[in-house]
Amino acid sequence: MRAVVVVVAALLAVLSTSARAAGPVAVMPFKNLTGQGELDWLRVGIAETLVADLQKDGSRKVVERAEIDRALAELALQATQDSDEGLAAKAGRLVGAETVVVGGYQASGQGKATKLRLTARFVEVASGVVTDTAKVDGDLADVFELQDEVVARLLKKPKRAPRPKATAPQQREKRVEAFRVYALAQSTSSQAEQIKYLREAVALDPDFVYATDQLYALERRLRAYRKDAARLQDAKARELLAVARDQGRPANERALAVYQALPGFAQQLRWGALLEVAEVLYAEPDLPTTPTGDLREMASYYIFQCHFMLKATDVALQAGERHLKEFPAGTFSSSVSSQLQGIIDERLRRKDALEKIPAELADVDEDERELDADIRERAERKQGPLPHVDMRRRVLEFRRCSVVYQGKDWDDAIRRCTAFAKAHPEDDEQHLSRLARYFTAMSLAELGRFSEAKVIMKNLADEDAAWARSVAVPTMLAMWPQE
Repeated sequence: MRAVVVVVAALLAVLSTSARAAGPVAVMPFKNLTGQGELDWLRVGIAETLVADLQKDGSRKVVERAEIDRALAELALQATQDSDEGLAAKAGRLVGAETVVVGGYQASGQGKATKLRLTARFVEVASGVVTDTAKVDGDLADVFELQDEVVARLLKKPKRAPRPKATAPQQREKRVEAFRVYALAQSTSSQAEQIKYLREAVALDPDFVYATDQLYALERRLRAYRKDAARLQDAKARELLAVARDQGRPANERALAVYQALPGFAQQLRWGALLEVAEVLYAEPDLPTTPTGDLREMASYYIFQCHFMLKATDVALQAGERHLKEFPAGTFSSSVSSQLQGIIDERLRRKDALEKIPAELADVDEDERELDADIRERAERKQGPLPHVDMRRRVLEFRRCSVVYQGKDWDDAIRRCTAFAKAHPEDDEQHLSRLARYFTAMSLAELGRFSEAKVIMKNLADEDAAWARSVAVPTMLAMWPQE
């Protein structure tokens, strides 16, 4: 698996050095020369990681894989019988490339003992002539290193600094599996499936940068789509609201407008916008009652739900109780009653957690006194300084942040954790500074201050995507209210 990545890097080196001033380059899917079906995923996987490396290098324009796929499909319709080089040249002309990379791989052995041979050739589009070739052998698990070596040989230059290498057998196996799942993401046109596969690849190997980079790029595009959808939803909601409030229209039209206006906001998690619309509709005295339900009841339910999702629990309790009094046998009464009980239960759990904080902070103070005593004792005995004192004090300081966060004292957690992160901006192996900022963001969210929380979470994701995923930062960002 890592062998594939190595080839990619090697090819990158060739392209960026041997023809730095040259025109666009295209990468063809690599051929499975042994025909082993279980390794077919490498066809797209090798090509895609090579494209990703070339795009990062930036020395030449890289033709997108979708364009290559369209060109190959067009040539397939022509039923051409060209050689690999001839087909590459024709495809290159169709997509405006000056150089095309073609290659293949052969595998021998099975399972953990699988060996891989990678070959690559550069084809000049104008002449169809092969200008450079490379061939390397190694373990499938070292596919990325093999790619690097191919690039170096094609460039006729020393291989670049080695990538971080998975050494433990289990880690090497996970890296291969992450690459396979990543290749599956490249083979589907469904964005939902792409996200599913990319997240699975990152979960298998958090250091698999190809998956993390593509996943974040895809999620950025989806956020842009959601913003566009939100603008359209706002405009549509204004039209529907006008219809719903127009007593001159037939009751069925007004009812349909309500049914269309409200759920769309909920699906987009736009609770603030939904609350505004629901309150307007609830205040409307003459909303029609239809065979499918009471429209004011629906508006009342969404008012409660919005306050609940926005963490305005005091207001949610009032809105929920009002709803149950006004619509005791309504469609949503069971759901509202269940959520109200959930709010009450959570408040009782929080009360218990808050009561434990003083004792736990006292334990931290006691540990700090013991540390000070150890320092004094060593000084009196002239045994030299106590090892790792700064780190031990840092851990104690972080524990105070953690104790109040785990104890659900959100305001104190924001204060203590923010202070810790400011005092220790440089992170360490334990990621204490990042965790403090994460606790701050989560506490802000518990208080309904989602905009502030999102800024912190997005910064954490930008700094270290793998770490952010390990603590579910993208999940939080996706679940929180969208505005």
